Amino acid sequence: MSGFTEIRSWTPMSASDGNFNGTSDVAVAAINTSILMPGTYTIEARGMAGGPAQNTSIRYYPINGDVSPINFTTLTILAPVGYINGTVTDGVSPLTGATVSIIGSSTTTYGGLYSLMVMEGTHNVTASKRPEYYDNTTTGIIVTRRIRRSMISYSY
Repeated sequence: MSGFTEIRSWTPMSASDGNFNGTSDVAVAAINTSILMPGTYTIEARGMAGGPAQNTSIRYYPINGDVSPINFTTLTILAPVGYINGTVTDGVSPLTGATVSIIGSSTTTYGGLYSLMVMEGTHNVTASKRPEYYDNTTTGIIVTRRIRRSMISYSY
């Protein structure tokens, strides 16, 4: 759910142990989050007693009317991020203590190495260690989205 907008009305779940055989079981479902914008979403889930579905993409109703209360959890989708990693040298040897920066973020090298967590997009990275060295900027570094998988388990 996004606010009051239903993203998917029915998601088949399976028992984590392979069999729904008690009054309280752990159910597992997969939710495709690749279509969601960054933000916070409320996931609503409920279990029901029923027979096996012939077509798991079509909602079916409980045989005996036994439906659990709605369980809620929060899912937070973060803006896609990536990393720019590298080594700053004087042309031969790694430089400790150089400042490496992009707009809005910076870090200091240790043994010449650095890593910056950045939003996806195109970035210009500047290495600086004044007054000993001139600044050096590398332009057009492209960072693309990495797909992450998340699993949420519900217990009824």
